[in-house]
Amino acid sequence: MGIHASPTCTMEYSDAVGFLIGEPNAGMRYMFTMMNTARLSVGLSGLALGEAAYQAARAYAAEREQGGVPISQYPDVSGC
Repeated sequence: MGIHASPTCTMEYSDAVGFLIGEPNAGMRYMFTMMNTARLSVGLSGLALGEAAYQAARAYAAEREQGGVPISQYPDVSGC
């Protein structure tokens, strides 16, 4: 589980040629669209990881016994 990478990097473009993508003077609008999509994607990733952690914890609690009883049946755990 988890994201095992760093989303940061440094890039150098020596003698690179740039091209206009999209409409002139619309770069800020495009940038904020991209940023909001990235924010939603990060939120969805967090939700998915939380669900995966919850399912793993439930499976562990169902198989792990304490005093001959699965810990998923203890009152403090069974309400989840």
